[in-house]
Amino acid sequence: MLAYAIKSAIYLSIMYIPYMLILRKESFFHFNRILLVCIMLLSLILPLCDFHSLSIENNPIQEGMIIIGTPTAVMENGGNATMTEDFNWFVVAFYVYIIGIVATFIWKMVQLAVLYGTIHKGVLWKDEQYGITIYCHAQDIAPFSWLNNIVISEDDYNNNATEILQHEFGHIQHHHSFDVILVNIIQTIQWWNPFSWLIASSLCDVHEYEADHDVLTSGVNIYQYQTLLIRKAVANTTYTFANNFNHSLLKRRIAMMVKEKSNPWMRTKALLVVMMATITLCSFSTPELHKQVGIIAEKMQETNEKILRIIKRIEYLQQLRIPEEKIAKIIAKKKERTEKHTVERRETVKSNTEETNKVFDVVDEMPEFPGGMQALIQYLTNTVKYPEESESKGEQGRVICTFVVEADGKVSNTMIAKGVTPALDKEAERVVRSMPNWTPGKLNGQNVRVKYTLPVTFMFQ
Repeated sequence: MLAYAIKSAIYLSIMYIPYMLILRKESFFHFNRILLVCIMLLSLILPLCDFHSLSIENNPIQEGMIIIGTPTAVMENGGNATMTEDFNWFVVAFYVYIIGIVATFIWKMVQLAVLYGTIHKGVLWKDEQYGITIYCHAQDIAPFSWLNNIVISEDDYNNNATEILQHEFGHIQHHHSFDVILVNIIQTIQWWNPFSWLIASSLCDVHEYEADHDVLTSGVNIYQYQTLLIRKAVANTTYTFANNFNHSLLKRRIAMMVKEKSNPWMRTKALLVVMMATITLCSFSTPELHKQVGIIAEKMQETNEKILRIIKRIEYLQQLRIPEEKIAKIIAKKKERTEKHTVERRETVKSNTEETNKVFDVVDEMPEFPGGMQALIQYLTNTVKYPEESESKGEQGRVICTFVVEADGKVSNTMIAKGVTPALDKEAERVVRSMPNWTPGKLNGQNVRVKYTLPVTFMFQ
């Protein structure tokens, strides 16, 4: 188990270093996220694979591990040979590693319990939309999301609901919580490896970049959103497993929002990660290559540092040569382009929202009560309770109710189109509101909102 952890940590570190040096600042967020997840998965899978067929000679790493755990023979009691063990550092390291795993696992479980306690404690109300549950808290709590749950304070919901909920919806739609679970597994197994904690930070950065991009493409004004981020940055409540709205990488997030899109060809830098993984794989299989890994890594590090120095020098010279007037024109042009895109996006969202909220009178497939019309009649017969006030006065008649069967089958917007008396109208409205979900109506194969009219008859037998 310790040998597996060491190999896993080496794979993770070697593959993550190129990303940290040359890909971390690129603006293709989804690609970077997939790359980080692949690095973590490969670091877990590759140590389990058997590559001994690639080996030219016996692997010195494995031989060293076998020697460490092999008992030594000494002569005692007048020359009789018995097997005794010298002090075994391998065993000590193994128990220290196990204790570290247990301690890290307990710590993370406590954090997870605190997270769930925070989600459900002090809730004013909760609402479910598109399979996502929103918990509104009375206390001033920093917004965050976990799995299909979003936590937001009442003040944020009243003042900044659009921006914050769109940001957290982005985390949920991209399934960022599963990435967080994976990185916590890595940290538990490799609690002693600093790169396991660094890759968690990089993954969190990419998550925030993706969510910010979703917010801006939904039509939210970039300057208003950046102002909100700065204002919320003073909050300091964060949870290890949650996706926090006010994550502390504020400066990098704002810089990434206004950064020009990276050249798609820059993705080829990821080949360096593949090359490093291949080199590491061969180092565990072939002793000759094992000796060359350190030299190759050192040369690559020197090359990367030279490239970074050249890039910084070019950027510095470019900044010196660009006049302030030109910089102002570039900023003004980008602002104009952003505002135009925001207006177009807002109009598109408004059009889509109006189409989604449209209520139809007639559709291809009308809504149906569960079990059909006979079941609806039986439901009314069993549910309607004749008001005592109306019964004593001899009031009877037919109350015409209208309501909307939503796209998910729920009954809403109940109204009395034609009433008889207040008591009978109230009872008819109660019966309609308490109906179970209907089979929704369909138009062109899609569930839509449909208006439905239902008479409720009150008559003495």
